[in-house]
Amino acid sequence: MTIIRPYTLTHPRKSGGGGGAPALSATWNPADTAGAGTTLSNSNKTFAPNTTGTQGARAASSQSSGKLVFEITIGASGNVGSSQSGYGLSNAGASFGNLFVASQCVIALQNANYNYNATGNQANAAPTCTNGATLMFAVDMTNHLWWLMSSANPGQWNTNTSGSANPATGTGGLAWSGLNAALFPVGFVNSGTGSDASYTINTVAPFVNPVPAGFSAWGGGGVGATTTWNPADKGAHITLSANNLLATMAAGSAGDEGVRSTTSKSSGKWVYEMGYNFPGGAVSDTGCGIANGSATFPGLGGNGNLGAMLFMGASGPLYVNTFHYGSPVNSNWTSAAMTTMWALDVGNNKLWFATSNNGLWNNDVLANQNPATNTGGINLTTPAGLTGPYYAACVITAGNTGQAFSVNFGQSAFVNAVPSGFSAWG
Repeated sequence: MTIIRPYTLTHPRKSGGGGGAPALSATWNPADTAGAGTTLSNSNKTFAPNTTGTQGARAASSQSSGKLVFEITIGASGNVGSSQSGYGLSNAGASFGNLFVASQCVIALQNANYNYNATGNQANAAPTCTNGATLMFAVDMTNHLWWLMSSANPGQWNTNTSGSANPATGTGGLAWSGLNAALFPVGFVNSGTGSDASYTINTVAPFVNPVPAGFSAWGGGGVGATTTWNPADKGAHITLSANNLLATMAAGSAGDEGVRSTTSKSSGKWVYEMGYNFPGGAVSDTGCGIANGSATFPGLGGNGNLGAMLFMGASGPLYVNTFHYGSPVNSNWTSAAMTTMWALDVGNNKLWFATSNNGLWNNDVLANQNPATNTGGINLTTPAGLTGPYYAACVITAGNTGQAFSVNFGQSAFVNAVPSGFSAWG
């Protein structure tokens, strides 16, 4: 039978694999270093200076478009804070000895200065280099902007403490120009001490810092989602397959059955997607959405008791903890070939959904319903009184053998556009 899914299930990938192009090499390139003073270890992921003079390494993979992230972890010991050592992006032919003046590159120096293409340093624009810290680089290749976050200052992009620098919204980025389209991550030291801290590169998930909404791994694949359907929290006749990302109703069920996710959310803004398969057509108690840990699957199937359930059909209703939301908040599933994205804002106790047939949030125009601006939204607490923590959940009507829900928590690219400020469930 054909499964309508938000990503390929025939060859499911493990965490961090994702869909689309295969992952690129997540290492420094042993054929593109500054020479004998550059020692690579840890399967070519770690560059450690072992002598004086210029030392450095470029990554094994370049990119020329898209919104991408990679990380560099600074060694727990060794000198840091140099005005001639740093990291960033460079053209393939950029000389390691000239990187500290930003020739053919866009770089952040260990002393927090920022420069690109030899245009002059901007003081204190980037995070200060700290032993043991992991720096995330969020790069918008199309608009020539980048942001840096250090694990020593979680949640703070660049040196902005007010939150106005945010790659997810495209604000407060450091700009560059005049470089070739294809750029490589690069790390270098030019301090002459021979005892500088090492750099360990990572271009594929999982990452230490949170990936901003709308960005993907530099080396390809998803953002490292590990959440799946929970084998220990499902109905007896629900079978899980495709690395526990596909839930199917088996024969013999006498009541509504379903499954919850392995993880829940009690804060933050999150998205995930579901695809469907309904042999024999949609039925009234089959739906998907969220639920708390106390919800029973028959209760969810009846009227969304202790959850928020969007039920099947062209005008499938939405119930939140037995409260019925009226038109236009209905499923609008006019075709089987659709994928639904859920956007959960725990802090504001709101929920939105969008189906791939029209992309409308809560089946209404953007001026009325928009999770990115906290406009509209299905209120989970008033009047319904639903409380979290919240799990992703689905329920299938009793006796409907073969009905199935596939789920994507960020294992691969989403079908629907992720609203600004939201991240993959993970």
